[in-house]
Amino acid sequence: MSSSNSSNQPPEKAPDKRPDKHPIASMLSWGPRTNNEKPDGMTEMDGTTERPKMPKNMSSRRASVAKTAGGLLQTSGQMLKSTVMAPVVAGKAVYTGGVKAGQVVGSGVAYGSKAVVGGGKACVDRSCDFVVGGGKAVVGGGKYVVKGSKKVFRSAIGATSSGSNSRSMAKQSKWDAGIDTIDSLLRPDSDTYNAMTPEQRKALAGVKKLLLKGPSDKQDKISHLPQDLIEGQEETVESNRRSSLKSTKTSLRSSTAHILQEYAGVRASAPGSLFEDLSDYSEQSGEDTFEASKQSFATETALTEVLDFDFVAPEFTKLSKPDQVRVFELLSWDSLSKWSFDIFELNDVTGGHPLLFVGWAILGSPYAQSAMAKECGISDVHVDTSVGYSFVDDFKIPPRRLCNYLRIIERDYHSENPYHNEIHAADVVQSLHTFIQMTFEGKIFECTPKDHFLAILLSAVVHDVSHPGKTNAFNVSVRTEVAVMYNDSSVLENWHIAYAFARMLDLSLSETSIRSNEALTAKLNNKRKKSECNILCNVSTEEFNTIRGLMIEAVLHTDMTKHFPMVNAAKGMLQLYDEEGAQEIAWKGLMFMLHMADISSQAKPAPLFRKWTERCMEEFFNQGDEEAKLGLPISPNCDRNLTKTPDSQTGFIKFVVEPAYQVLGLYIPRVQDEVLPIITNNYEYWMQEKEQAEADEQEEMT
Repeated sequence: MSSSNSSNQPPEKAPDKRPDKHPIASMLSWGPRTNNEKPDGMTEMDGTTERPKMPKNMSSRRASVAKTAGGLLQTSGQMLKSTVMAPVVAGKAVYTGGVKAGQVVGSGVAYGSKAVVGGGKACVDRSCDFVVGGGKAVVGGGKYVVKGSKKVFRSAIGATSSGSNSRSMAKQSKWDAGIDTIDSLLRPDSDTYNAMTPEQRKALAGVKKLLLKGPSDKQDKISHLPQDLIEGQEETVESNRRSSLKSTKTSLRSSTAHILQEYAGVRASAPGSLFEDLSDYSEQSGEDTFEASKQSFATETALTEVLDFDFVAPEFTKLSKPDQVRVFELLSWDSLSKWSFDIFELNDVTGGHPLLFVGWAILGSPYAQSAMAKECGISDVHVDTSVGYSFVDDFKIPPRRLCNYLRIIERDYHSENPYHNEIHAADVVQSLHTFIQMTFEGKIFECTPKDHFLAILLSAVVHDVSHPGKTNAFNVSVRTEVAVMYNDSSVLENWHIAYAFARMLDLSLSETSIRSNEALTAKLNNKRKKSECNILCNVSTEEFNTIRGLMIEAVLHTDMTKHFPMVNAAKGMLQLYDEEGAQEIAWKGLMFMLHMADISSQAKPAPLFRKWTERCMEEFFNQGDEEAKLGLPISPNCDRNLTKTPDSQTGFIKFVVEPAYQVLGLYIPRVQDEVLPIITNNYEYWMQEKEQAEADEQEEMT
């Protein structure tokens, strides 16, 4: 042990040298060091770099531990499992001798529990306790408390935004503690850092990056692949270029493709890239990327239907003139982008067609607004056709088919459901749209292709279609057909997205259809493109598959059981923004915003939040009544005789809504100013209701 570290006193904290920036710019740049900011002793490593020699004054015991840590960290990529958010922060593991991360006992690895590093109780210098973020690890001399770095998570965990009243928040999660722990181990002034080789530090930094990225099916697939197989696919491409024999090219491609596709679930890609799931996101700007996709569309297909930019939904023409004018006002771009938008008023004035009208106004913008103005005979109001998504132009979406699809999806939401109905779907679409418009003020979406926006907004439209008004847990418990079909995993979410594409392509999900040759015959006859509800009839096959894949991923992420991992992933992605693919991070941000829109009921101003609460609790109680009839245990919050609404809502806000919206505020600063104060007010409302109910109950008892 060097003399500078021989005492039991903690090292001095390095001064904070972060420059003053705009808040969002600072949030996006804080976090791991960039490639140009390497700590002392860190070098670029490759397969040929020799391991640096240990300092002469390092004890043999310390060198032994460093060697042990090398065996552990070199295989750290294997630590992450596919469906777990942060396995490196939960569980118990004992690393002895040269035990590798792939042999970890249980589901966790290092912190949040106990870990003994290096030969049982051996340690760097002498056995001791090293308290790191809530766990114990034998790694250094003396007792030493690491307080953990406070970076971008300050406002997401412990701080309140401006305008919000302070109150106790949920305690730090094991994921947060794990990130802080890794940060402490990678501090240049720590004993552990000095005991590790550059390769080991790089590997540990890689573990942190995987944690920050969160659960990703694509990343999980790649993390478990042999490195030489990944490198081999690149060699295959180069060999294909040099080979003059067509059969050799085909064989090389086919062999590697078969292994990756059949044994790793990595799909073969379209021409231009060997494997789609292994190829990095394009480095082009979102605009350039989208231009390339439009060129692909232009060369592959001719327009199935001529675009009618003046198309007006028949439901609009049937309204009275005063109602037409009011709908036009509600669906103007400025009105649609307000957080206080009243979806219940739109439902009333449109005669029960909120999803059709919101979907048409947003997905069909700006032509929908222009067409409504003409139909109303409004000539003194200027419709700015420069604002809007212009999906009709870019993806050649026929407005008539757009309304056809919205109409049938709206009809298939069960209006008898108090909560999961077409009003909720329309509210989620509008709320998500508002988030997107708020975010355009920052840089998070500057490289996002336009098909990502189309995919996420369409996902909002269909995310709960054909919802039965019962939870996933209920369907699994009763063993409904849909639960059996999807093997008890994200049951309703799988059903919603499958149903949405079945409607788009005019498919039947019945067993008879699955067993017949109908699908093959329809494809040969190009029936799917002729479907009157196929809004993607004019895009290329490649673009269709891209949008479909994004929508599947987005809707499956609306499974509420993924809430906490998704919030942590959102925090982590912010730290990676400046060093990872911007498109991937932006897409995860869009999925997070969809989830936030889906749980936005308690983030809406009065009286909207009270209306949503009444509807949600009534649907819960209906399920509880059904469970009682079936002799099943009544689910939490579903017993109308025992559940107290204020209790349910205060807990929902404290542990689910508010912490998640604080993280969303890191992406969208306006959320901190405009939405979080509303959440605080709503929480205080329910606390007052709770106190009043308790007082009334006490009075009755006396």
